[in-house]
Amino acid sequence: MSGPSFCSKQRTSAFTLVELLVVIAIIGILVALLLPAVQAAREAARRMQCSNNLRQVVLASIAYESQHGFLPVNFPQHKYDEDDPRLEPSGASWMVGILPLLEKGSSYNALDLTGTAESGRGILNVQNRTIIGKLIPAYLCPSDSLTEDSPEAVRIDAWYFPRDYGCPLATMNYAGVVGPHVPLGPGAPCTFPGLPYCNNLGSPPFLRECTGTFWRHSYLVPPTINSFEDGTSNTTIIGEVIPEYDHFKVWALANGSIAFTSIPLNYVDRENVGAWLVLDNVGFHSRHPQGANFAYADGHVSFLDDSVDMDVYRGLSTRFGGENVSPP
Repeated sequence: MSGPSFCSKQRTSAFTLVELLVVIAIIGILVALLLPAVQAAREAARRMQCSNNLRQVVLASIAYESQHGFLPVNFPQHKYDEDDPRLEPSGASWMVGILPLLEKGSSYNALDLTGTAESGRGILNVQNRTIIGKLIPAYLCPSDSLTEDSPEAVRIDAWYFPRDYGCPLATMNYAGVVGPHVPLGPGAPCTFPGLPYCNNLGSPPFLRECTGTFWRHSYLVPPTINSFEDGTSNTTIIGEVIPEYDHFKVWALANGSIAFTSIPLNYVDRENVGAWLVLDNVGFHSRHPQGANFAYADGHVSFLDDSVDMDVYRGLSTRFGGENVSPP
């Protein structure tokens, strides 16, 4: 009887190089298949947060109307005076007026709004610059990834006074709806014609009031909820914008807080991206695939597709145009 063999060898199993390469290839294929789904899920989450932020802004605007009797206006004066509506217009935007309703009351109270915009003071006062140069979280859409370090986060070329004085103005991702008007007066180089210009004090030949909800001098005719003859649920009042495409998009300055629906949704004059005040770029834009979020005067937010009919798109943006349109 033979004893146990101490020289026997056990055979160990191992991957061959070919098998290892096959496993790596399979993992690569799985990652490639899963990555679009992961990216889509992340964008869906960002789009939902973007919609929630926009809802906060529109509800704050409606609450402002309940408190003051009119929606927040551009170029507000320090103290509203119905007998003299041109008294000391500060040049501040409607987005400044709703700061207290967005839990930014301390920032609002720290602002000096007693100066006049046309003299270069008002909202651009040196005392205000720390505040107006900061991003406001509620005014941001996560899909655009704006942070304090982003190249488009703060601008000094948004308007003549900032450019002259080096005044920093923080950008944002939401703007008030002017309506389907031309962005400047007669002869301005804009590809898309619209209703007459209505954005500047109402001096002839310009209209005194725009058909939308926000415009440069809306304090002259402060819109109210009762002015929405087309229906609050059928009228867009705030939409998404991207400051990379339009350097005029800054939250504190009246001139930079608005956009026009005369220009197709998400249209960009690519050759002029980065140029100051390109009229074809002062429409609404978003980073979301195939559309953008809009807030309506009744407080709800919905997504409009890029393919929306232009007559519907423009009709939705007017308070009293009489268009027979409803959100698609």
